[in-house]
Amino acid sequence: MKVFAVLIALASTASNGTSELEDQYKDRYEDQYKDQYEDQHKDHCEDQYEDRYEDQYEDHYYVGYVGLNFGTRWGESFKLNPNVVFGYHHNKNSKFELEVLANISDITDKQKRKVGASLLANYLYYPDLEIDPIKLYASIGLGGYIRILPSFGLGEDTNAVNTPNSAATVAAAAGQNETLDKILGAISYKVKLGVDCEIIPQIVGTVAIAASGQLSGFKPPMKKPDAIIEVGIRYNF
Repeated sequence: MKVFAVLIALASTASNGTSELEDQYKDRYEDQYKDQYEDQHKDHCEDQYEDRYEDQYEDHYYVGYVGLNFGTRWGESFKLNPNVVFGYHHNKNSKFELEVLANISDITDKQKRKVGASLLANYLYYPDLEIDPIKLYASIGLGGYIRILPSFGLGEDTNAVNTPNSAATVAAAAGQNETLDKILGAISYKVKLGVDCEIIPQIVGTVAIAASGQLSGFKPPMKKPDAIIEVGIRYNF
């Protein structure tokens, strides 16, 4: 009986030791694998959402922007085109903006002095070219034109540019083309090719070559569009 009791005691001790050992290793491995799984899952989720954020919301981080540009041309006459833009970041490749553009030429000559203003709706396209911090873009815009000097009115001063050969030609041409000239002279256009350079995420500098004018310039004899060198700065918000 004593032997039997000893065997029972040894068996109980071994069982208790095994249970304690199992509990010890169970707790250790649970903590180890739990921490490891949490770290791996956390890193995976962070990487996944970071990539998704960069792809989908990189250009949506800033909703809009405001900018100030100065354009100028030297040649037969001095021309200045300061403008203010208010834009919206649509996606990585597209922006939309409203531009208030001033057209100032021959400001020192009272007889040739011209001052006008255009309100343009522009579309900007950014191709997928990774040249950080440089971004190439092209834009096109259409809008209305108001003449301020030499006389206030809508569109270009067609009386100042018509120089036909005779009074009869003047009368005939005026009767046929007056309405069309007014319509085309009141519509402004602007095309631009430029680059953006990010100074800091909120501040962007830009340099571009732009051509602008009124649609009446495409009537025969066609006028060569003004080529303007434009520099500016934008603030994202």
